[in-house]
Amino acid sequence: MPNQQLIDDYVDNLVQAEGWFDDVDNDKTYGGVSTFQGVETGFTGEPNGPQAVHKGWAYRELKKLSEEGFDVNALDSTEGFERWHAKLIDSYEANYERKGLKPLPRHTVYRLVDLFVKWLRVYRKEYPAVVAAIKRHAHVVLNEPNRNLISEIIDDCPPYGSSTQSTEGAVRSYNDIQNKVRVFCQQRGGSPIIVDVWARNRNHSGE
Repeated sequence: MPNQQLIDDYVDNLVQAEGWFDDVDNDKTYGGVSTFQGVETGFTGEPNGPQAVHKGWAYRELKKLSEEGFDVNALDSTEGFERWHAKLIDSYEANYERKGLKPLPRHTVYRLVDLFVKWLRVYRKEYPAVVAAIKRHAHVVLNEPNRNLISEIIDDCPPYGSSTQSTEGAVRSYNDIQNKVRVFCQQRGGSPIIVDVWARNRNHSGE
């Protein structure tokens, strides 16, 4: 049964969490990730260490937002946003393959991509429509502290994040959790990315 005290805490802190999301000065990273613990490429430093690979990918994806063919209006719907998110996942994995690096577990790719998406809020002046869509549609990052808290406010969260979980299993569990969080937000307010902000502030967890 969901923890009603935690649910009430989320509702009571919605305005504060939205304010944190809007405060672009609280993210000092490039690409949204401050620690790459558990992310292995087989290299350190430039050019193929995990941080260097992530930053290079993030730079290229950021540039795409200003390209003529980028359809920002497509992000305004849940379906359009999900198509963009799927492209980011494919792009991240293709980048590792192109560099000849060992593939990352899918749950790690999801975490890194979702952190990147949240980080794009720092460009709200340059890309206001993109950031508005992110605030409405972006996913909660399923790191372990967030998952533990989400499992207390939502029933029947499936196992997720194990290094032995298959890609297919990770995809199913990830989508199931994200869908449950969307339903929770429809009932309680906010959006999945605001659940992420609330959970991180409560856990004092960093990435």
